[in-house]
Amino acid sequence: MRFLLSIVLGLGLWLGHAVWSLPVDAAPLHCRTLKDKPVCIDWIKRSGKHYWEYKAIVSIAGVKQAIAVYDCRSRIIIEPDDTAVAFGRNDPGAVVCDLFRERSKSMRLSDLSAPRR
Repeated sequence: MRFLLSIVLGLGLWLGHAVWSLPVDAAPLHCRTLKDKPVCIDWIKRSGKHYWEYKAIVSIAGVKQAIAVYDCRSRIIIEPDDTAVAFGRNDPGAVVCDLFRERSKSMRLSDLSAPRR
């Protein structure tokens, strides 16, 4: 009886794992409307060496762009073919840089309000 129960539990765990590991399209991390088009960050990773640089995949009106490096200090996008393009306040690069500027401000404010020992 225990053997049969262990087989049923094993099959249940295997089936549960198979269902949970199916690929699913992830929702965008952050979206903003620029020039009447939705601009969304689909994937992002901050550089460990240069904290002001982010690698990101951005979609504009549902069309995914190629992965690019966003340099928030110099306000340029380094595209996959190593061309540098400057971006302004109402460009997709601003969505990436503004998102993390807002988050870093809120993190600093929360650090200041931490209880003292």
